[in-house]
Amino acid sequence: MSIDPAPPTTSGLKGLTEWCRRDRSSPRLVLAAAAGDPVALEHLLSQLARPAAANVDSIAIEIAAARRPTRLIDLVESWPDANDPALSRAEALAWRTAFRHLETRERIDAEAAMRGPLVEEARLVIDGATPCMAPVSWASFSDRASFRTFPLDELRTIGRLGFVEPELDVTPLLGQSAVLLRVLRGRWQMATHLTEFVDHHDIWNAEPLDLAVWWEAAQATGRRELLADRIGEAIAQRLLVEEQPQRWWPAVLAAFTGWVVP
Repeated sequence: MSIDPAPPTTSGLKGLTEWCRRDRSSPRLVLAAAAGDPVALEHLLSQLARPAAANVDSIAIEIAAARRPTRLIDLVESWPDANDPALSRAEALAWRTAFRHLETRERIDAEAAMRGPLVEEARLVIDGATPCMAPVSWASFSDRASFRTFPLDELRTIGRLGFVEPELDVTPLLGQSAVLLRVLRGRWQMATHLTEFVDHHDIWNAEPLDLAVWWEAAQATGRRELLADRIGEAIAQRLLVEEQPQRWWPAVLAAFTGWVVP
C-alpha cells in the first residue's frame, strides 16, 4: 500500500526523514533505505549476498556502501572473484559498482583489475591508471558545457585528468546543472565563485544527481549546515508529485550521509 501523499509534518531534513521512512513498499523502499530505515536496509542487504541470482542493481550497493560499509565488505566475500572473465553480466555490474568503495581493500587486486572485467571502472578509480593524456582547459570545458551535456563517466575522466589553469572560475556554469561540478572533486579550493553557484542554484527544479552534486559543493563551501533545511524541503516538494519516487535515492542518500555521486 502506498503512503498518503500528504507532506511531512515537519520541515527540512527531519521532515524528509519522516517522508521517506513512513513507507517501505515498492517503489519507495529504496528511499526508506537511503533515509536510514533499518528494515528497508536489511531488505536491500539481503539481496547482495547473491548478486547474480538477485540481479542486484547498483542502487542497493551504493546505499549499502554509504549506510553499512562494513556489511558490504563482508557480503562481497561470498561473491565470485572480481577478475574472473566468466562473470555474469549481473555479477560484473555489481563488482563495478562496488569497486570504488572497495578498491583500497584487499578484496580487489587493483593491478589485476586493469586486465579483467573491471578495467573500465579501474581506469576511473585507481590512481595513475588513466591513459597518459594531458590536462584539459577549464575555459574550453566550461565553454562546451554551455551547449552540450556530458555523460557522467566523461566528467569522471575529465576530473581525473585535471585542468591546466590554476584557478577555475565557475561563473560560466551558473544556471547549468550542478552535475558539471563533478569535475571539481579534489580541487574545490581551486574553484572561484563556487559559493555564488551554490547559493543561487535552482534546487527546486533540480534532478536527483544534480541535487546530490550541489550538496557536495555546499559541503566544500562550508554552506552545508546553513542549507540543510533547504535541501530537505526541495526533495520533499518533488516527492509530492513524483511518479517514480525511487529515482530520487541519490539526492536522499547524499542529504543524509557522506555519499557522493560516482
